[in-house]
Amino acid sequence: ADRLAAGLQKYGIVYNDEGQARISHGWGDELSYHVGGWNDPDMMVIGLDGEGWASGVGWMKEEDVCKGCTDNEYSAHFSLWCMLAAPLLMGHDVRKTRPELAAILQNAELIAINQDELGIQGYTLPPMSNGDTILAKPLKNGDIAFCLLNEGDSPKKMILSWQYCGWEMTDRVRLRDVVNHTDMGEYVHGMYALVEPHSARVFRATRL
Repeated sequence: ADRLAAGLQKYGIVYNDEGQARISHGWGDELSYHVGGWNDPDMMVIGLDGEGWASGVGWMKEEDVCKGCTDNEYSAHFSLWCMLAAPLLMGHDVRKTRPELAAILQNAELIAINQDELGIQGYTLPPMSNGDTILAKPLKNGDIAFCLLNEGDSPKKMILSWQYCGWEMTDRVRLRDVVNHTDMGEYVHGMYALVEPHSARVFRATRL
């Protein structure tokens, strides 16, 4: 009861036919996503290019005004929303969609992960010794999608391990880079991936 009361202060709470409470806005709570009801971390800012509400509208100090995101950041943003099974609501003027943005927004492989029928939201894996941020999202056909996020200002070699996802380290796994539409080959005992600054890489893993 205390938990729901606190949630009411921050989120909208709805009830299903069985009387179970569900949080309909926000993310990170296991009660707030399920088939038929999804977390909503808000509309996407892809393509705003510094023209959104956070870009100033006359009330922010010049040093605080958002100048927009890089295309790498937009791509990482879209990858995270897909991993979270979040609604993919475009928030920019679609008449100004650059080809680079269209390629991000129309990535069918990422959208398939977002729309996967299993309906499980991506979750963070235990951090390795270097504090990597990695999300895993189980998929209906038995595959797992992994998202490696580099929030830093320099390239980072990140460790991908599937031992926390119900697979064995010794399992042979085929990886596909779904952002760049590239087959990566087969791996055992995990792999290292270089992730550019303010960027994300998403791999679809198939256990062989």
